[in-house]
Amino acid sequence: MLLKGLACGLFVAVAVAACGASTPPRTSGPSDGSVTSTSEPGLTSVGTWDFEESMVQVGSRPPELPARLLVPDVEGEEKRSPVPAVVLVSNVGPSDRDGTVLARTPISDFAEALAASGMAALSYDNRFLVELDRLGVRGDVGVADLVTDDAAAAVRFVASREGVDPDRIVLVGFGVGGWILPLVAESVSPAAMVVVSAPAGKLHEHLVHVATSEASSDGEVTAEEEEFLRSVRRQAERIERGGFASDTPPGELLGLPGRFWEDVASYLPAPAIAGSGIPTLVLTGSRDWELTAADRRTWRELGELEHVDHAELAGLDHHLTDAEVHGSRADYAAAAAPAPEALDLMIGWIRGALH
Repeated sequence: MLLKGLACGLFVAVAVAACGASTPPRTSGPSDGSVTSTSEPGLTSVGTWDFEESMVQVGSRPPELPARLLVPDVEGEEKRSPVPAVVLVSNVGPSDRDGTVLARTPISDFAEALAASGMAALSYDNRFLVELDRLGVRGDVGVADLVTDDAAAAVRFVASREGVDPDRIVLVGFGVGGWILPLVAESVSPAAMVVVSAPAGKLHEHLVHVATSEASSDGEVTAEEEEFLRSVRRQAERIERGGFASDTPPGELLGLPGRFWEDVASYLPAPAIAGSGIPTLVLTGSRDWELTAADRRTWRELGELEHVDHAELAGLDHHLTDAEVHGSRADYAAAAAPAPEALDLMIGWIRGALH
Protein backbone atom coordinates (compact mmCIF):
# COMPACT_ATOMS: atom_id res chain seq x y z
CA MET A 1 0.00 0.00 0.00
CA LEU A 2 1.51 3.31 -1.07
CA LEU A 3 0.34 6.31 0.95
CA LYS A 4 -1.37 8.86 -1.26
CA GLY A 5 1.00 11.52 0.03
CA LEU A 6 4.12 9.77 -1.22
CA ALA A 7 3.14 10.56 -4.76
CA CYS A 8 3.24 14.25 -3.80
CA GLY A 9 6.91 13.98 -2.89
CA LEU A 10 8.60 12.07 -0.11
CA PHE A 11 8.99 15.12 2.09
CA VAL A 12 6.14 17.34 0.99
CA ALA A 13 3.63 14.67 2.03
CA VAL A 14 4.20 14.77 5.74
CA ALA A 15 2.99 18.30 6.36
CA VAL A 16 0.63 19.26 3.57
CA ALA A 17 -3.03 18.48 4.01
CA ALA A 18 -3.61 18.15 0.28
CA CYS A 19 -1.14 15.29 0.25
CA GLY A 20 -2.94 13.24 2.85
CA ALA A 21 -2.34 14.77 6.27
CA SER A 22 -5.41 14.57 8.47
CA THR A 23 -4.64 17.90 10.13
CA PRO A 24 -3.24 20.84 8.12
CA PRO A 25 -0.17 22.57 9.52
CA ARG A 26 -0.91 25.48 11.83
CA THR A 27 0.01 28.97 10.71
CA SER A 28 -1.12 30.66 13.90
CA GLY A 29 -1.52 29.57 17.48
CA PRO A 30 -3.42 30.26 20.66
CA SER A 31 -2.83 33.34 22.75
CA ASP A 32 -0.30 33.24 25.56
CA GLY A 33 -1.59 31.13 28.39
CA SER A 34 -0.90 28.74 31.17
CA VAL A 35 -0.99 25.00 30.54
CA THR A 36 -1.40 22.46 33.32
CA SER A 37 0.85 19.45 32.92
CA THR A 38 0.07 15.81 33.54
CA SER A 39 2.45 12.96 34.24
CA GLU A 40 2.32 9.19 34.40
CA PRO A 41 2.62 7.44 37.77
CA GLY A 42 5.90 5.73 38.54
CA LEU A 43 8.13 8.02 36.46
CA THR A 44 11.21 9.49 38.07
CA SER A 45 12.15 12.25 35.60
CA VAL A 46 8.95 13.65 34.07
CA GLY A 47 7.86 16.65 36.12
CA THR A 48 4.51 18.13 37.05
CA TRP A 49 5.19 21.85 36.76
CA ASP A 50 2.77 24.10 34.96
CA PHE A 51 4.23 26.11 32.10
CA GLU A 52 3.50 29.25 30.14
CA GLU A 53 2.91 28.95 26.38
CA SER A 54 3.77 31.83 24.04
CA MET A 55 3.42 32.00 20.30
CA VAL A 56 6.54 33.74 18.99
CA GLN A 57 8.52 34.09 15.76
CA VAL A 58 12.06 33.00 15.00
CA GLY A 59 14.22 32.74 11.92
CA SER A 60 17.36 33.87 10.19
CA ARG A 61 15.57 36.00 7.57
CA PRO A 62 12.08 37.12 6.48
CA PRO A 63 9.56 35.71 6.54
CA GLU A 64 9.98 34.72 10.18
CA LEU A 65 8.83 31.30 11.30
CA PRO A 66 5.86 30.80 13.65
CA ALA A 67 7.12 29.16 16.83
CA ARG A 68 5.87 27.86 20.17
CA LEU A 69 7.77 28.63 23.36
CA LEU A 70 7.00 26.79 26.58
CA VAL A 71 8.55 28.11 29.80
CA PRO A 72 8.12 26.18 33.05
CA ASP A 73 6.65 27.89 36.09
CA VAL A 74 9.31 26.49 38.42
CA GLU A 75 9.04 26.73 42.17
CA GLY A 76 11.26 26.83 45.23
CA GLU A 77 15.04 26.85 44.95
CA GLU A 78 14.97 26.18 41.20
CA LYS A 79 13.02 29.43 40.62
CA ARG A 80 16.11 31.39 41.64
CA SER A 81 18.24 29.96 38.84
CA PRO A 82 17.85 30.23 35.07
CA VAL A 83 16.34 27.12 33.50
CA PRO A 84 17.88 25.05 30.71
CA ALA A 85 16.22 25.13 27.30
CA VAL A 86 15.61 22.65 24.51
CA VAL A 87 15.27 23.55 20.84
CA LEU A 88 13.37 20.85 18.95
CA VAL A 89 14.33 20.39 15.29
CA SER A 90 11.83 18.73 12.96
CA ASN A 91 12.06 17.15 9.54
CA VAL A 92 14.09 18.65 6.70
CA GLY A 93 11.04 18.63 4.46
CA PRO A 94 7.93 20.67 5.27
CA SER A 95 7.11 20.25 8.95
CA ASP A 96 5.18 22.28 11.49
CA ARG A 97 6.15 23.10 15.06
CA ASP A 98 4.25 20.09 16.40
CA GLY A 99 5.96 17.64 14.05
CA THR A 100 2.53 16.70 12.69
CA VAL A 101 2.37 13.43 10.77
CA LEU A 102 -1.27 12.50 10.16
CA ALA A 103 -2.72 12.27 13.70
CA ARG A 104 0.64 12.26 15.49
CA THR A 105 2.26 15.36 17.05
CA PRO A 106 5.50 14.01 18.56
CA ILE A 107 7.36 17.30 18.86
CA SER A 108 4.47 18.91 20.73
CA ASP A 109 4.26 15.89 23.04
CA PHE A 110 7.95 15.91 23.90
CA ALA A 111 8.04 19.71 24.24
CA GLU A 112 5.25 19.69 26.81
CA ALA A 113 6.90 16.90 28.81
CA LEU A 114 10.20 18.81 28.81
CA ALA A 115 8.51 22.02 29.95
CA ALA A 116 6.66 20.16 32.69
CA SER A 117 10.05 18.91 33.85
CA GLY A 118 11.62 22.32 34.30
CA MET A 119 13.07 23.10 30.86
CA ALA A 120 12.05 25.78 28.39
CA ALA A 121 11.11 24.22 25.04
CA LEU A 122 11.03 25.92 21.63
CA SER A 123 9.66 24.40 18.44
CA TYR A 124 8.93 26.11 15.13
CA ASP A 125 7.44 25.69 11.67
CA ASN A 126 10.40 25.03 9.43
CA ARG A 127 11.51 27.09 6.45
CA PHE A 128 10.36 24.59 3.84
CA LEU A 129 6.80 24.67 5.19
CA VAL A 130 6.59 28.45 5.57
CA GLU A 131 7.97 29.09 2.07
CA LEU A 132 6.68 25.94 0.40
CA ASP A 133 5.37 27.68 -2.71
CA ARG A 134 8.80 29.19 -3.39
CA LEU A 135 11.18 26.55 -2.08
CA GLY A 136 9.20 23.64 -3.50
CA VAL A 137 10.29 24.59 -7.02
CA ARG A 138 13.80 25.99 -6.43
CA GLY A 139 16.97 24.00 -6.64
CA ASP A 140 19.48 26.57 -5.42
CA VAL A 141 18.65 26.14 -1.72
CA GLY A 142 21.26 24.54 0.51
CA VAL A 143 21.44 23.14 4.03
CA ALA A 144 22.08 26.56 5.58
CA ASP A 145 19.12 28.19 3.82
CA LEU A 146 16.78 25.28 4.49
CA VAL A 147 17.75 24.15 8.01
CA THR A 148 20.82 25.25 9.93
CA ASP A 149 20.52 29.05 9.74
CA ASP A 150 17.01 28.99 11.19
CA ALA A 151 17.91 26.41 13.84
CA ALA A 152 20.82 28.61 14.94
CA ALA A 153 18.49 31.60 15.05
CA ALA A 154 16.08 29.60 17.22
CA VAL A 155 18.90 28.80 19.62
CA ARG A 156 19.93 32.46 19.82
CA PHE A 157 16.33 33.47 20.43
CA VAL A 158 15.73 31.11 23.33
CA ALA A 159 19.18 31.79 24.81
CA SER A 160 18.34 35.50 24.97
CA ARG A 161 15.14 34.99 26.95
CA GLU A 162 15.06 36.17 30.52
CA GLY A 163 15.18 33.22 32.91
CA VAL A 164 16.93 30.87 30.43
CA ASP A 165 20.50 29.71 30.99
CA PRO A 166 22.32 30.32 27.66
CA ASP A 167 25.01 27.81 28.62
CA ARG A 168 22.50 24.97 28.98
CA ILE A 169 20.86 24.77 25.56
CA VAL A 170 20.09 21.29 24.25
CA LEU A 171 19.21 20.31 20.67
CA VAL A 172 16.67 17.54 20.06
CA GLY A 173 16.12 16.30 16.51
CA PHE A 174 13.42 13.93 15.27
CA GLY A 175 13.71 11.64 12.26
CA VAL A 176 15.61 13.37 9.47
CA GLY A 177 15.81 16.35 11.83
CA GLY A 178 17.95 14.10 14.01
CA TRP A 179 19.96 13.01 10.98
CA ILE A 180 20.96 16.61 10.26
CA LEU A 181 21.29 17.69 13.92
CA PRO A 182 25.13 17.44 14.01
CA LEU A 183 25.29 20.02 11.21
CA VAL A 184 23.12 22.35 13.28
CA ALA A 185 25.38 21.76 16.28
CA GLU A 186 28.43 22.91 14.33
CA SER A 187 27.09 26.47 14.31
CA VAL A 188 25.65 26.72 17.84
CA SER A 189 27.77 24.43 20.10
CA PRO A 190 24.92 23.08 22.28
CA ALA A 191 25.52 21.67 25.74
CA ALA A 192 24.07 18.34 24.57
CA MET A 193 22.13 16.69 21.73
CA VAL A 194 19.35 14.09 21.55
CA VAL A 195 18.85 12.25 18.25
CA VAL A 196 15.47 10.52 17.98
CA SER A 197 14.54 7.86 15.41
CA ALA A 198 17.05 9.10 12.86
CA PRO A 199 18.56 7.20 9.94
CA ALA A 200 22.32 6.71 10.19
CA GLY A 201 23.20 6.25 6.52
CA LYS A 202 22.88 8.34 3.38
CA LEU A 203 19.65 10.26 3.21
CA HIS A 204 18.68 9.21 -0.32
CA GLU A 205 19.12 5.55 0.62
CA HIS A 206 16.89 6.10 3.62
CA LEU A 207 14.17 7.61 1.44
CA VAL A 208 14.28 4.61 -0.90
CA HIS A 209 13.92 2.31 2.11
CA VAL A 210 10.94 4.25 3.46
CA ALA A 211 9.16 4.32 0.10
CA THR A 212 9.81 0.61 -0.52
CA SER A 213 8.67 -0.40 2.96
CA GLU A 214 5.50 1.64 2.67
CA ALA A 215 4.62 0.27 -0.78
CA SER A 216 4.97 -3.32 0.40
CA SER A 217 3.40 -2.88 3.84
CA ASP A 218 0.18 -4.67 2.84
CA GLY A 219 2.04 -7.54 1.18
CA GLU A 220 1.29 -6.40 -2.35
CA VAL A 221 2.97 -3.91 -4.66
CA THR A 222 0.65 -2.72 -7.41
CA ALA A 223 1.79 -1.77 -10.90
CA GLU A 224 1.25 1.90 -10.03
CA GLU A 225 3.33 1.56 -6.88
CA GLU A 226 6.10 -0.24 -8.72
CA GLU A 227 6.22 2.56 -11.28
CA PHE A 228 6.52 5.09 -8.46
CA LEU A 229 9.30 3.07 -6.82
CA ARG A 230 11.22 2.93 -10.08
CA SER A 231 11.07 6.72 -10.19
CA VAL A 232 12.28 6.94 -6.59
CA ARG A 233 15.20 4.60 -7.32
CA ARG A 234 16.17 6.52 -10.45
CA GLN A 235 16.24 9.78 -8.52
CA ALA A 236 18.26 8.19 -5.73
CA GLU A 237 20.76 6.79 -8.24
CA ARG A 238 21.07 10.23 -9.79
CA ILE A 239 21.84 11.70 -6.36
CA GLU A 240 24.35 8.95 -5.63
CA ARG A 241 26.36 9.58 -8.79
CA GLY A 242 26.07 13.38 -8.55
CA GLY A 243 24.22 13.58 -11.85
CA PHE A 244 22.44 16.85 -11.16
CA ALA A 245 23.11 20.58 -10.99
CA SER A 246 22.97 22.87 -7.98
CA ASP A 247 19.76 24.39 -9.35
CA THR A 248 17.98 21.08 -10.01
CA PRO A 249 14.49 21.46 -8.48
CA PRO A 250 13.20 19.29 -5.62
CA GLY A 251 10.69 17.48 -7.79
CA GLU A 252 13.53 15.73 -9.60
CA LEU A 253 15.54 14.82 -6.48
CA LEU A 254 13.31 13.10 -3.93
CA GLY A 255 11.68 16.33 -2.83
CA LEU A 256 14.83 18.24 -1.86
CA PRO A 257 16.79 20.83 -3.89
CA GLY A 258 19.99 20.21 -5.80
CA ARG A 259 22.17 22.45 -3.65
CA PHE A 260 20.99 20.64 -0.52
CA TRP A 261 22.11 17.32 -1.98
CA GLU A 262 25.47 18.85 -2.91
CA ASP A 263 25.91 20.04 0.68
CA VAL A 264 25.30 16.57 2.17
CA ALA A 265 27.07 14.54 -0.52
CA SER A 266 29.75 13.29 1.88
CA TYR A 267 27.84 13.75 5.13
CA LEU A 268 26.93 11.01 7.62
CA PRO A 269 25.63 11.80 11.11
CA ALA A 270 27.50 9.17 13.13
CA PRO A 271 31.03 10.34 12.23
CA ALA A 272 29.92 13.93 12.82
CA ILE A 273 28.64 13.05 16.29
CA ALA A 274 31.78 11.05 17.03
CA GLY A 275 33.99 13.98 16.12
CA SER A 276 31.94 16.63 17.87
CA GLY A 277 32.64 15.57 21.44
CA ILE A 278 29.16 16.86 22.36
CA PRO A 279 27.28 14.66 24.86
CA THR A 280 24.70 12.88 22.72
CA LEU A 281 21.81 10.51 23.34
CA VAL A 282 20.48 8.43 20.45
CA LEU A 283 17.01 6.95 20.93
CA THR A 284 15.42 4.36 18.66
CA GLY A 285 12.37 2.13 18.90
CA SER A 286 12.60 -1.58 18.18
CA ARG A 287 9.46 -1.43 16.02
CA ASP A 288 10.41 1.59 13.95
CA TRP A 289 9.83 0.41 10.39
CA GLU A 290 11.58 3.50 9.00
CA LEU A 291 14.99 2.36 10.25
CA THR A 292 17.11 -0.44 8.82
CA ALA A 293 19.25 -3.04 10.54
CA ALA A 294 22.29 -1.08 9.36
CA ASP A 295 20.94 2.08 11.03
CA ARG A 296 20.51 0.24 14.33
CA ARG A 297 23.98 -1.30 14.12
CA THR A 298 25.59 2.07 13.44
CA TRP A 299 23.87 3.72 16.40
CA ARG A 300 24.66 0.79 18.68
CA GLU A 301 28.35 0.97 17.78
CA LEU A 302 28.37 4.76 18.19
CA GLY A 303 26.96 4.30 21.68
CA GLU A 304 30.25 2.70 22.71
CA LEU A 305 31.94 6.12 22.63
CA GLU A 306 32.38 7.86 25.95
CA HIS A 307 30.31 10.92 25.04
CA VAL A 308 27.49 9.01 23.32
CA ASP A 309 24.66 6.96 24.81
CA HIS A 310 22.30 4.82 22.76
CA ALA A 311 19.07 3.18 23.85
CA GLU A 312 16.73 1.07 21.73
CA LEU A 313 13.36 0.95 23.45
CA ALA A 314 11.49 -2.33 23.11
CA GLY A 315 8.08 -2.26 21.49
CA LEU A 316 8.18 1.39 20.43
CA ASP A 317 7.73 2.82 16.94
CA HIS A 318 9.16 5.80 15.05
CA HIS A 319 7.51 8.31 17.39
CA LEU A 320 8.51 6.27 20.45
CA THR A 321 4.91 5.27 21.04
CA ASP A 322 3.79 1.74 21.92
CA ALA A 323 3.40 -0.48 18.86
CA GLU A 324 2.20 -4.05 18.72
CA VAL A 325 3.72 -4.77 15.32
CA HIS A 326 6.43 -3.50 12.98
CA GLY A 327 3.86 -1.35 11.16
CA SER A 328 3.64 1.30 8.47
CA ARG A 329 2.80 4.98 7.98
CA ALA A 330 -0.89 4.10 8.20
CA ASP A 331 -0.36 3.60 11.93
CA TYR A 332 0.26 7.33 12.26
CA ALA A 333 -3.41 7.97 11.47
CA ALA A 334 -4.15 6.95 15.06
CA ALA A 335 -3.20 9.54 17.66
CA ALA A 336 -0.68 8.21 20.17
CA ALA A 337 1.53 9.80 22.80
CA PRO A 338 5.18 8.91 23.42
CA ALA A 339 5.62 6.03 25.83
CA PRO A 340 6.26 7.14 29.43
CA GLU A 341 9.58 5.30 29.50
CA ALA A 342 10.76 7.25 26.44
CA LEU A 343 9.92 10.58 28.05
CA ASP A 344 11.49 9.49 31.32
CA LEU A 345 14.72 8.37 29.65
CA MET A 346 15.14 11.52 27.55
CA ILE A 347 14.42 13.91 30.39
CA GLY A 348 16.57 12.05 32.89
CA TRP A 349 19.47 11.89 30.45
CA ILE A 350 19.27 15.61 29.66
CA ARG A 351 19.28 16.45 33.34
CA GLY A 352 22.35 14.29 33.85
CA ALA A 353 24.14 15.77 30.84
CA LEU A 354 23.59 19.31 32.11
CA HIS A 355 24.93 18.72 35.62
